[in-house]
Amino acid sequence: MKKIYAVIAEYNPFHNGHAYHIARTRGEEPEGPPAVRAQSAVANGVDLVLELPVSYSTASADYFAMGAIKVLNELGADITLSFGSETGDITDIIKVSGTILENENEMFELIRRFMSEGYSMPRARESALKALGATASGIMDNPNNILGVEYVKHAMRIMGERCRFKAVKRRGAGYHDDGKSDGIMSATGIRRQLFGGESGWKEAVPPETFHSLIENKTVNTEMMFAMIKNAVIREGDSIKRYRDVVEGLENRIIQGVRSSSDYTGLVRDIITKRYTASAIQRALLSILLAIRKKDFQENTEARLPYIRALAWNERGRELLGELRSDMTAPVI
Repeated sequence: MKKIYAVIAEYNPFHNGHAYHIARTRGEEPEGPPAVRAQSAVANGVDLVLELPVSYSTASADYFAMGAIKVLNELGADITLSFGSETGDITDIIKVSGTILENENEMFELIRRFMSEGYSMPRARESALKALGATASGIMDNPNNILGVEYVKHAMRIMGERCRFKAVKRRGAGYHDDGKSDGIMSATGIRRQLFGGESGWKEAVPPETFHSLIENKTVNTEMMFAMIKNAVIREGDSIKRYRDVVEGLENRIIQGVRSSSDYTGLVRDIITKRYTASAIQRALLSILLAIRKKDFQENTEARLPYIRALAWNERGRELLGELRSDMTAPVI
């Protein structure tokens, strides 16, 4: 059976920290950072780039991870999944993932109970884990660790022993930090500076990313505000049929659209202890893209209808050819 190293990533945009992660995954010290786009990534040593379907790529960490593991599962190969982690301790991440997997129904019930008491989703999740005896310190306090736990959980359930794990300790600025550390800035910080007209982000990305962001028009959330507003006004409380618009949130979104003049203000007006900014942004995106709960639920319960290859080199082409006989989904 083929053995493959896999990386699940957004690269929004690709920066020096991503280059470090790829180099460490390959067992190298980084010399020159790979590029931002699929074709450029292939030109810099990545053999094959596969798409994560939009219904998963725009979802919460749980479903984001589920979709990514479902893509990897279709390859029918032995996978070593490499991901960034604030702690770099794969043992604790596997321990927490196992606890969640073994107590999944109870975990969901505990989360629902804590959220009904006014807890935010992150706090409810942390409280549920503590109630189940998963006490690994700080694991679920950090975004990369949270994604890592979800990757491992779904890989254990879907792929079993075909998937092994490698955690690369995050270096440089934190996930939400605006500053630069050790030549690395977070994607969040880069986007904020880029859209704010600042220039400090330029040294935190490889040349390919710099030229791509300068030469091509970038789309930010403010540019989508008018489309989101029109969709909400047109559909009214029917927006509750869309993914991530949980019960009661549709009312706050409708009120917010009436009183807000921009996207940032809209999110700010909707935020409560229960509804975090990330949850609201996912809900607004599901409205914009018309991702219905019913369709999304059916998708999560079914196998992927296809695998889409975005870019490849000759080795990637050969790899796809070798794997195709064991794949149930067609390759586009």
